[in-house]
Amino acid sequence: MGRLAKMQEDANREYYTRKGGRIYSDFITYANSDGKIAECNAIEFCKKFGKKKNKRVLEIGVGNGNFAAEFLKKANAVAPGMKIDYTLADISEKMLFAAEKRLQKGGFAAKTIHSDATKVEFAHSSFDYVRLQELLTDLPSSIFVLCEGRVFEVAYGKDGGASGLCFVDEKTSAFVEPVLSRLGENYFVPFNFAACELVVKLYDAIAPGGYVDIFDYGFANADDLLPYDMWNQSIVREYGGQLTVDLNIPLLLSFAKSAGFEADVQLQKEYVERVLGEKVMGVQKKNGLHYMTKKELGKEGGKKENLLDNYEEDDGFYHVRLAKKGL
Repeated sequence: MGRLAKMQEDANREYYTRKGGRIYSDFITYANSDGKIAECNAIEFCKKFGKKKNKRVLEIGVGNGNFAAEFLKKANAVAPGMKIDYTLADISEKMLFAAEKRLQKGGFAAKTIHSDATKVEFAHSSFDYVRLQELLTDLPSSIFVLCEGRVFEVAYGKDGGASGLCFVDEKTSAFVEPVLSRLGENYFVPFNFAACELVVKLYDAIAPGGYVDIFDYGFANADDLLPYDMWNQSIVREYGGQLTVDLNIPLLLSFAKSAGFEADVQLQKEYVERVLGEKVMGVQKKNGLHYMTKKELGKEGGKKENLLDNYEEDDGFYHVRLAKKGL
C-alpha cells in the first residue's frame, strides 16, 4: 500500500507516456469524441474575442487532438479570418505527436509544450483562453477520512483499492478536518491539491479579460454524495493502469477565488444546453460519449440501450468557468 498522490503521479506518467493517443481503448469519455462541447467552446470564444486578432489558446491534456481540431474548425466557421495561436501541452510526447497529426489533417497547426501539468511554467498574461478536459482528476490527489473524531489519510494499492489508514500531521489535520466534519464520519474525501495549485498558477498566465474552462467529473455539493460505503468504493478508479480521482469542486473553487478568479459551476450538460439553446441527451457510441439533440438522435436512429440518461438527468460531469477581470 502507499500514499495515493505519489502512486497516482507515477502510474499516470507511465500510462500516458506508454499509451499516447490510444488511451481511449481503456475508458469511454466525452474528451475523445464529443463535438458538442468543442462547438460550444468555440461559439463562446468567438462571441467574446471574434473581433480581436491573435487570440492565444492553451489546452493542457490534449488527448488525441480531436477537441483542438473540432474547436478550430468551428471557430473558423463562426468567425472566418480570426487568427488563433493554439498551444498544446501534455506529459506525453506520443500524445502531442498524435494531436499534431490530427490538426494537420484538418489544415491546422499548433505549438507544443512537453511537460507535466504540475511542473509547467507560463509567462505572465500569455493566454486568453485555457481549456482543461478530464485532466484535473488525473493529477496527484490525497484522500482523507474522519474516523471517531480523528483525521487519517487513506492508503491505496495499485489497483485503486483502499488498503489502510495513515496518520497525518497536525497541520494537515487542521486544514482538512473542517471539510470532513461537514460531510460526516467515514466518508473518503478527495483533496486534489495538484489541481488546485495548477489553477492558482493559471491566474497569472491568463490575460485580463481571459478565462479558463474546466470539464471533469466529481462532486459539487453534499447532494452528490452517496451512502459512504458506496461512495468510498467509487471515488478512485483504475483504467488499464491509470488512476483517476473524483474532483473536489468546492475545494478547487476556494483556491481559484483566493487567486482572484471569478468562478461559476454548472453541470456539463447544462452548459451545452445553455450555449446551444436546446436540450441534449448523453449517448454512448463506439468511439465514446456524445451529447445529441432529439433531432440528431432521430436522424441516426438512436437505440434506447445506448442512451445514458434522459433529458432531465445529469451524467455526473461538471463545467467550471474561471474568469479573470479585464483591465
